[in-house]
Amino acid sequence: MRTLRLLPVFALMAVLFVTCTNDATAPEPGYSTVSGVVTDAFLGVPIAGVTVTGENNQTTTTANDGSFYLKFKVDSLGSATLTFSKQGYRDTLVVASLVVLRTTTISVYMISKIPYGPASIRGALKNPLLGDVAIPGITITASGSSMSQQVVVSDTTGRFTVNIPVDSTVGNAPFSVDLIMHDTRGRFNDTTITVLATFGQITNVLARLTSKAALFATLGGVVQDGLTGNPVAGALVTSTVISPNAQTARTFTTNVLGEYTFTFQVDTASIVHMVIQNIGDADTSFYVKAIPGASTAISPVTLHGGVSHGGQGGSGLAQTIAFLGILPPEISVSGVGGTETAVLQWEVRDSLGFPIDAAHATLLTFTILSGPGGNEYISPSSLLTNSVGRASITFNSGTVSGVTQIQASAFVNRQITSAPVRVVIDGGYADQAHFTIAPTQHNLPLALNRMNDLWAVNVLIGDRYSNPAATSAVYFRSTAGVVEGTNGSAATSKDGQVTVNLITGHPFADEAVARIPGMDPGFAWIHAQTVGERGAIVQDSTLVLCTGLGTISNVSPAFLDVPDSGSAVVSFKVSDLYNHPLASGTTISVVATLPPPSYPDAPQNKVLVSFGTEGTITLGDMMVGGTDFTARVSDGSWEIHQGTPFYLSITVKGPNTNNLPITQEIDGMVH
Repeated sequence: MRTLRLLPVFALMAVLFVTCTNDATAPEPGYSTVSGVVTDAFLGVPIAGVTVTGENNQTTTTANDGSFYLKFKVDSLGSATLTFSKQGYRDTLVVASLVVLRTTTISVYMISKIPYGPASIRGALKNPLLGDVAIPGITITASGSSMSQQVVVSDTTGRFTVNIPVDSTVGNAPFSVDLIMHDTRGRFNDTTITVLATFGQITNVLARLTSKAALFATLGGVVQDGLTGNPVAGALVTSTVISPNAQTARTFTTNVLGEYTFTFQVDTASIVHMVIQNIGDADTSFYVKAIPGASTAISPVTLHGGVSHGGQGGSGLAQTIAFLGILPPEISVSGVGGTETAVLQWEVRDSLGFPIDAAHATLLTFTILSGPGGNEYISPSSLLTNSVGRASITFNSGTVSGVTQIQASAFVNRQITSAPVRVVIDGGYADQAHFTIAPTQHNLPLALNRMNDLWAVNVLIGDRYSNPAATSAVYFRSTAGVVEGTNGSAATSKDGQVTVNLITGHPFADEAVARIPGMDPGFAWIHAQTVGERGAIVQDSTLVLCTGLGTISNVSPAFLDVPDSGSAVVSFKVSDLYNHPLASGTTISVVATLPPPSYPDAPQNKVLVSFGTEGTITLGDMMVGGTDFTARVSDGSWEIHQGTPFYLSITVKGPNTNNLPITQEIDGMVH
């Protein structure tokens, strides 16, 4: 097999190639052929009726499955320019390499001139001074030459959506939209950005607004150990502004002096909920007030141990190493904006089970026994226990999700080790390049008129490193029917996957409110979206076809006359009421039946039917094409010349017929 390159003339099409064959279908000497399939670049379905023209005005038309075939005279090597044209599509040119006695196979993608649907601009507004927290209540005015002015307001998560109705004069060419963002409360400067939108597509926008006046409140304090009075390093401090304007929770890990500091942007005095957690100690929570333009020093917070020391310090050498805990219990891969570091703490105890004291301090060595191999590491790798026999380290994630096992060990006259500790590294935030949505089946039988059928829709999400994006909340919506889930949402599994069902019902896909502009009734979009890094919208859509009851129509001719030693062709259509193909698993059979002979052993004409495999075709999962069929009926007894009547039965059975056969018969005569 030889591979040839195709040279695209315009960037309006894509060609995926190329194979050359040398078999029974290869051209005769002195000729080369080009064959292939023409597909809609957006819908991914074959296009029938495309005119294919060669350089010397060779012309053919694509079949129902989008296929074509052209022959060219060539000495040895050469090329041919093919033009693909059809009303409603942009003309597409392809330069195909030619090799004598070879067939070049190509795939051609054409772009429609007709918009596939409305343009959608979806955005998120962030405050960069506060770690990209969401900004609700911002008025966004959208305007452009291809749309009427629209005004929307960002929701409580800082998100907004502008849907632009189809303008058929624009087609599918990108057009400019100006977005003016104004804060009616006067906190942020007006911001204007220009984006390119395209009908039938979604454009994502992330805008960071600058404050007019920085009204900051600062809270800070110290965390102390209730037993020793020493500062507590590595304690997890969580602060949440709860009123009057709630903000997203923020976390801070105390430094070696036990200190923590938070800065909030507030325009009025606000109540902040503080929670302090440390391994081995009881959680502490309290409320403080944040004052705009002021720094508030919080009184030292004393943590009281949740682990009993038996009222005395250790008095002997180290004998065992006990793991006390980890905060937080799970972390995310690095570089995606999540928590990348966990604090782990061990306690070394003597033979009586008491923590060792400072006089018996022991050097602990920490080792990663196994891990996903994404450059995860621990720091420090060795540490001397403190006055109460404890040692804390940090574990830092890498770029690969999975489970890491860490062990602490020491040598005190002999080697002692802790039990291996499991640390879970979750995948990062959803990444657009790793977001996939697909239905289990594209053609949904009887979904046009039957309620409560369930059709599975699958979503697979990964982070930027191809790790599964576990526990991502995915929100679904559809143009027809209802998507199950809690408020239309579901969370991904540990493998980054989630499956929901499209439930058939109103609006059905052929109702006016559900119809997709520029497409036949019956098509429906299923949209899925989640939140990626820094609040970016990650989303995609999949198209399904809702079909109705199956019918047999356009049977021609009405009477089939098969000449002596010859054949005749019958054509017919199998589809639903909108001429869509029937669903996967539908069988179409063509059978000829002759009357019994007038007496035993009497000479009898035979009728041969050429259709599919042994007279039957089984349909696959299609949304376009697959509705027009032909069968050839031949005289099978050349030695008999008198005419014999027969009838031809066309039978369809499958999901669109409730698995009951429907049949249409044609009378005929074979000579």
